[in-house]
Amino acid sequence: MAGLSQGRSYRRQLFDEIFDFSEDDSLFAEDVEEDESAGDQDMNEGGIRAVANTNAIEEGPLTGMLFPCISTMFNFYKEHARLKGFSVFKRSAVNVRGGSRKYQTISCDKGRKAIGAKSSKRINCPAKINAILRENGMWQISKVISSHNHELEPSMSRLMVAHRSLNMDMKRRLEANDIAGIRPAKSIRLLEVQAGGPENLSCLSKDCRNFIERKRRLRLGDGDAEAIRKLFVRMQRNDPEFFYSFDLDDDSRLSNVLWVHPRSRAAYEEFNDVVSFDTTYLVNRYKLPFATIVGVNHHGQSILLGCALISHEDVNTFKWLFMTWLEAMEDVHPNSILTDQCESMRKAIREFQKAFTNSIFKLVQEEIKRMWYCHVIQPTEEGRREADNEPGIERHKIMEKSIINNWFRREFVYDVEYRENGQYFSCNCKKFESKGILCCHIMRLMSLKDIKFINERYLLRRWRKDVNRVHSKKFFHGGYPHMTEEFEKYREMERLFQEASDLAYDDNKIKFVKQRLAELKRIY
Repeated sequence: MAGLSQGRSYRRQLFDEIFDFSEDDSLFAEDVEEDESAGDQDMNEGGIRAVANTNAIEEGPLTGMLFPCISTMFNFYKEHARLKGFSVFKRSAVNVRGGSRKYQTISCDKGRKAIGAKSSKRINCPAKINAILRENGMWQISKVISSHNHELEPSMSRLMVAHRSLNMDMKRRLEANDIAGIRPAKSIRLLEVQAGGPENLSCLSKDCRNFIERKRRLRLGDGDAEAIRKLFVRMQRNDPEFFYSFDLDDDSRLSNVLWVHPRSRAAYEEFNDVVSFDTTYLVNRYKLPFATIVGVNHHGQSILLGCALISHEDVNTFKWLFMTWLEAMEDVHPNSILTDQCESMRKAIREFQKAFTNSIFKLVQEEIKRMWYCHVIQPTEEGRREADNEPGIERHKIMEKSIINNWFRREFVYDVEYRENGQYFSCNCKKFESKGILCCHIMRLMSLKDIKFINERYLLRRWRKDVNRVHSKKFFHGGYPHMTEEFEKYREMERLFQEASDLAYDDNKIKFVKQRLAELKRIY
């Protein structure tokens, strides 16, 4: 018991020095006996001491409790809510003269009033606490309403947004792993193993993925954006005809960038009648669509007329992109612009992108690019007569031109069959039968027939990203307890040090931690 008391005393001293807690506002319950007069004295001074052991948190806030700041009080009530099965939010704050806050209300997350007859979590739950700022700078709970008008669900707490968070250690690990090229699924799996199971994480897997996506975008706004700028400045210094333009958002971060090579500008002077604009493929590691503006030269080959990285596929972004590109091309407008082949193919491509995983959609993108070189051969008289003898069945010949070794061209002819009743397609290239994705020959016929929607039979379940894969959610919980005792101790120490690093995140507190670490090294 002496060792336990010493440990608690040391922990008390540690937090007192870090947070400047005084005797009257300690958040820790210690094994000391207090007589009634001491309790009366605390109450007479305006409140009772707030304690943060498990029993006190589970019991919840009491009238008269004192806290050093709003955040401490909010975290106390929030942890109580997590144990009970609801979440909280800061509802209102009344300011006094001078702009300083004097009153604060923290309510159950379902305490908002419902708007109209729509189904909502707003059910005007009465549970809340009111607090007031005393003259000594402490926040005192003045009123507590603990009754709810809904069922509490402790088992669902980890799914509530208010109780989901990523600590600094998790963020550092996820970002470092992403920079190293480790897939998010493996990074998240590693966090789950280290925590002893997914149910022990303070967040969901989608929270980790959202964080990675945000960091990727911000990463482009920092070092990589500067690297792009320096590269373009150097290229423009070497050749003044090189054109580039940056578009910044409201926070002065890189939002869109367009660049045009001098050869592209020269080629557009000759071939400016028709251009194609496409953003459906080549999505880079930052999840920014890579836009290409393409023309056709006198050999019937595609020529690149401009490139861009864009943050959104909306009207404002496209307006900026085209106006800036026209500026690079001396304001010479093309006669026509082709976008995503045609309206029907654009919708079909979106269906593919929405349904398939990223890896499979890249294969679809390759087939889409090959459509440029596919042409429908007009049927002969004999072919028309055969078609008349088989009503409901259309047979078409698709010629694909392939360029080999950058100059040698070969032509291949494929037979594509289409049955309108049931929308059945088949091609003798057997791409769908062997790879499970539609070939460019079928896509070319779909474009010709103005078919806007893909039949579900051609969106194979095995490639879909919207399918709940049961095996990916299965965890062998029996594997977690088999960790060695040494690893368990290490994990506990790692958790404690991580908590200390989250708390001690300024110069004075870092200095304090370093001093204690130096003392520990001297002792052992």
